[in-house]
Amino acid sequence: MAEYYAVHDMTAYPVQHIAVLAAGLPDTSRTKTRTSGNSVPDRDILLAYIADKTALTAWLLSSDGQSGDNRPVSMVGALLGEQQDKRNSEADTVGFDSPADFHSAWASIVGG
Repeated sequence: MAEYYAVHDMTAYPVQHIAVLAAGLPDTSRTKTRTSGNSVPDRDILLAYIADKTALTAWLLSSDGQSGDNRPVSMVGALLGEQQDKRNSEADTVGFDSPADFHSAWASIVGG
């Protein structure tokens, strides 16, 4: 509300007045985004959808698309939290307490 109407103290106004102001907020406002349940504005989802379909078309025309390898990750899915890039998942992340621990793990991976 403060971003559009300079209302910093909503308790100073009647509830009906605040409701009218809230109804007039654009869909990209923080208030409408939070109350709609979406973490991303609809415009950004639509743009990500366009980018997804463009990337999918390019992929289908490539040699990877012909063989079914390296399918592009959906930006819409990433924005909405529906999918996780398997190549960068946190389950694959490993931490080490010391450089010596890292070097021993690396040696076991490369066979050295």
